[in-house]
This record gives sequence, C-alpha cells and structure tokens, in this order.
Amino acid sequence: MSVLDDPREHPFPAASPTVRWRRRRAQLTVRINEAVQQARTLIGPDLEVEPLDASDPGRANEVITSLTWLAIERLREQRPARAATTGMCELICDLQTLALELHDHDMASRTRRIAAVETGLASLRAITSTSDLLDRVCKALVRSGGFERALLSRVDDNVWSPWVGHFTDAMPGWFDSWIDTRIPLGEMVLETTLLTEHRPSLVHDVNAPEIHQIVRDGLSGSYVVAPVMPAGNVVGFLHADHQVSGRRCDEADRDVLWAFAEGFGHIYERTVLLEGVRAQREELRDLMSEVDTAMQQLCESEIELASQPSTGSSVTRTAVSVLTTMSSKMEELTPREAEVLTLMVAGAKNGAIAEKLVITEGTVKSHVKHILRKLGAVNRSQAIAHYLGVSHEDLS
Repeated sequence: MSVLDDPREHPFPAASPTVRWRRRRAQLTVRINEAVQQARTLIGPDLEVEPLDASDPGRANEVITSLTWLAIERLREQRPARAATTGMCELICDLQTLALELHDHDMASRTRRIAAVETGLASLRAITSTSDLLDRVCKALVRSGGFERALLSRVDDNVWSPWVGHFTDAMPGWFDSWIDTRIPLGEMVLETTLLTEHRPSLVHDVNAPEIHQIVRDGLSGSYVVAPVMPAGNVVGFLHADHQVSGRRCDEADRDVLWAFAEGFGHIYERTVLLEGVRAQREELRDLMSEVDTAMQQLCESEIELASQPSTGSSVTRTAVSVLTTMSSKMEELTPREAEVLTLMVAGAKNGAIAEKLVITEGTVKSHVKHILRKLGAVNRSQAIAHYLGVSHEDLS
C-alpha cells in the first residue's frame, strides 16, 4: 500500500486554529532571547548559553534554568557593584516570570492538542471497516495531533514492517521503497524496547546506532514513536515528526502521540470485533435461508405425494388421511405462527427465532403456545412431528 494522499472526501474536520498559541510561543521565544542578551551584558561575552532557536522550543526551559543559575553564581562569587547586582536580581526575577509563563503556555498547548486528538479519534470511531480505518489513521493523526508526517507500521512475529503514511510535504518517494519491508526487531533497534516496555519514546539523536536507517532516509531530525496496543498486545507503531518545518519534537509531541496511539488501539480492537460479529451474522442468515429453502422443498414434496395417492394401498390411504387432517390444522395457524413453526422445525430456539423475526422472546413463547394448542401437540417435538406428517413415536 502506498502513501496515502487521497483527494477524496474524508470525514475528518480541519484542525483547530493554532495561530494564537503559536504567536504566544514566538513572543516567549523573543523574550527569552532578550534575557540571553541581557545576561551576556551583565555576565560577559563569554556566556555559554546560546539564544533559543524557534525550531527547537524544547530548549526554552533549559535556557531559562541555565541563565538563572549563572546569575545566582555570579552574585555569590564576585559580589558585583550595586548597579550590576540590581541588574542581576531583575534578570533573575524576569527569568522566573518567564519560566512560569512558559509553563502555563506549555500546559495550555498540551491540553489543546490532546483535545484535538480526542476530536480526531471521535471521527475514526465512525468508521466501520478495518481497511478504511487503517487507510485514514495517519491523516487523522497529522491533522488532529499537529504533526507534519505520520507513519503506521505493523508488528508480526518480532518483525516490524512499514505500512501506510501521510505526509504534508512532496517527498514520499523515499517511503515507497520501505513499504512492507521486514525489519527484524533485534537488540539494536529502538522499537524493540518499546515492544517490551509498552511506552512511547522521544528521539533527538537520529544518528544513534539503535535508530533504523528508514529514519535517516526520511531526513527526520527528531521524531516521536508510540506502540499501538489493542487488548494490551503490540500490533504496530505510530511514528510522527515535524520534518517539513524542521521544528524539533518535544515531550508534548510524545504525550500527544501516546494519547492518539492508545485511543486508536481501542478503536481498532472494537472495529475488528464488530467485523467478526457482522461476518457471523451473515453466515447465520445464509444458513437459516438454506434451511428454510430445504423445508419448503420438503413440504412441497409431501403435498405432491398426498395429492397423488395410490388408492389401492392402505398405507397410502392412512397417509392421505393424516396429511389431510394436519393440513386442516395447519390452516388454523396465522402467517406469523407458521413462520415460528418453520423455524422450530429448523431447530431454532426461542431467542434465535425472536432475532430472526425481529420480535421479543416473550412473543415467540406466546406463538409457540398457540401452535401447540392448534395442532393438538403437548410439546415442541410433537408439534414438529405433526408438521412433518409423522407420529412423535416414530421420531424417538
């Protein structure tokens, strides 16, 4: 199966607007870099803290923490002049304010993305076949989770096989060569750890030995991965990143992917079960149709025999008499009672009859009671024997 970029209509709604929270992140980045410049002025040009890159927002807390401790150490060790001391104290206060604002922003952003993921999963729940579900899951992850690329792979007998993906860029060619490639989950593959530990992972060093070549072929600078576990068993992996914009993945991306992977696992399990139930129901319907056809043919044969008896045979005369009597009794049955009796002859219990005729089980019991009374039978077996035109004793 190739990379999915189907122009057909999809049931997934467009992702929620993100301009506001991204603008807020950009504003915080500018303020953090201003704090870096202020620290360089107060501490000196040899400050070993680089400005924050917009493509790597995950370093924001690291930069704030480093600047704070450098300022505190400078106050303790060098006891600078009063003006410098005042500046250092103001810098520390500003950094702590920034840390709180950054924390609030990150929590709000994560909450927003988790909510968007829930909306995406709700759309997937409306899909009734596993093939459609698997075809659309990667696009749902990209659109609801805020990623730019997503890949679904399957796991079978300790073998990892890339399967389907969705990309917002125009470079899917590298992925085509990896589709359905069997990658053994050995000791040197990161996904082997996730297979046993049942957890997500955030990867920044894509050149590490345990990172597979498929990641480097896709030019991913960092990515997140989470196992898909319906019923607690790992059946696949979801990978996602921000390769197009170059933004570095962070802990929020990992948590968002994990929330999506857990929800998708439950949806996949439910869809598989529903498909199995539908298949069994269709098989049962086909079987009941065959039984009904066979019983109809049997009844037609009996009527034909009864309408052309051999008048010279006492057995024939007796059979004709019995069939004639039973025919009159059968005529007393209502159409619904006749349907119930036909299903009884086929061996169906009250519950199965109720499901077949779309009535309650209590109604079925009432029909059975009327059938027994009209046919003069004391139980279901005798009623079936009467229906077939033989005595109850001959069946036992």
